[in-house]
Formats: sequence, C-alpha cells, structure tokens
Amino acid sequence: MNYSFGFQKIKCVRDCSGILFWLFSSRKRYSGKPDRFLSFFKRRKGERPKINLLLSFLSVCIYALPLVSFAEQEEVYLKEYFENGQLKSEGWTKGDAKIKYWKFYYSNGKLKEEGHYKNNLKENYWKCYFENGNMKEEGFYTDDLKNKYWKCYYQNGKLKEEGRYEFGKRNKYWLFYFDNGNVKEEGFYEKNARIKYWVFFYPNKEKKEEGRYLNGLKSKWWVFYNSLGEVKKKCQFVEDKSNGYCLVYENEKLVKAEKYVNDKKVNEWTSYSSFRKENNLSDLK
Repeated sequence: MNYSFGFQKIKCVRDCSGILFWLFSSRKRYSGKPDRFLSFFKRRKGERPKINLLLSFLSVCIYALPLVSFAEQEEVYLKEYFENGQLKSEGWTKGDAKIKYWKFYYSNGKLKEEGHYKNNLKENYWKCYFENGNMKEEGFYTDDLKNKYWKCYYQNGKLKEEGRYEFGKRNKYWLFYFDNGNVKEEGFYEKNARIKYWVFFYPNKEKKEEGRYLNGLKSKWWVFYNSLGEVKKKCQFVEDKSNGYCLVYENEKLVKAEKYVNDKKVNEWTSYSSFRKENNLSDLK
C-alpha cells in the first residue's frame, strides 16, 4: 500500500536522542579518564574535527525538534492507494488518529463508504455503497457503534431493513423487507433480542406466522399459515421449543391435536371426544 501526505513529518528524533544518549553514557563510562573521552574528538591529519561534525548535527536536531512537535499536532490530509494505483481511502488525520471527513473506495475506484471520524472512531452520519454504486446502508454512529435510525438496502436498491440502534444493538420497532419491496417481518427488539409480538410474511404479502417472543425466544401461542393465508396449526412454545399443545388444521378446519415436550411429540388425538377424556380445555389457554 502506498501513502501520500499533505505534510511530511520529520523523522530525526530517534537519531538525535541516540546521539545525546551516547554522549551521556560515554561521559559516565570515562569519568575520571578525560583524556580517553576527549580523544574521540581529536582530529587526525586531513580530517574535519569530529566535535564540529557533532555540533553541526545537534544544531540540526535542535532546529528540527519543534517542527516534529508541530507535525504531530498538525492536521494532515492522507491518501492511501491500492497496488493497482487506484485510490483506496482519503481523509484527515491528527497524529495517528483519523478525524473529520473520510472516503473509502473499492479497487475499481467506486466509492465504498463515507463519513466522519472523531479520535479514530466513526461518528455521526455514514453512508455505505455496493460496487454497483447503489446504497448499501446509511445511519449514525456514536463512538464507533451504530446508533439511532438505520436503513439497509438490497443491491437492486430496494429497502432491506430499517430500525433503531442503541450503541450497537437493535432496539424498539424494526421492519424487514423482501427484495420485491413487500414486508418480510416486523416486531420489536430490546438489546438485540426479539421481544413482544412479531409477524412474518410470505413474499406475496400473506402471513406466514405470528406470535410472541420473550428474551429472543418464542413463547406462548404461535399461529402458522400456508401461502394462501389459511391457518395450518396453532402451537404452544416455551423458550423457543414446542411445549404443550399443537392444533392442526386442514382447509381451516381442526383435524387433530398433538402434544409436545421439548419439541418431541408425545401424544395426539384425532377427535374432540378423545381429547376431552385425557385433557382439560383450560390447558389450551
């Protein structure tokens, strides 16, 4: 990956600090032996005095150090490139942190995502795109976590889902769609878990199933439909498993009752009289 900077940072601090450390340690090593320490700086015939070379280098360091400090605090516009030469990303940095507005690209040059950073974390409104240029998703970030209202799309441009996030987790009412635009499912979330009443649909808009969730798991009575909208069965759930009775219908008429324990069928009845003999109707509530 290649980089391009709007302001080139000066990289001589390490060299300067190394020279200063060498001087300090050498002086300590040769304490009491000044002749040996100073012999380093004695000029041989035809040489420039080493002390002059050292002083020249240190003077450059002294001049450069304020520039280095300034560069570390300066806002720099950075561009990064793919191996094929296409622009990969561009935006502002301060030190090592991304700030302000940034754009990211696919290797074919198409825009991939764009939005703002604050101290290297995504912030405020962001937009993401498919390679065909259509919107992929859009919404708000807070401290690099999805927050507030978000929309996601299919590659054909149709809305896929919409709802609210609270610090990276789905919350409150959400809607999901098929790629033909019809509603696929709708209901409530709390911290990424489905809660309350949910309804699911077939692509032709007919209901598929409906019922309640408790902490992300199916609970109590659920109703299931065929693609014509006719009731197929009504079943009791406990913690996402069939637990209790399941009433089976054909042509919207009750034809049998089944009983389940932890998703396993343990009994069934094909007549009302046989069911009454072994069960209480109050268990169907």
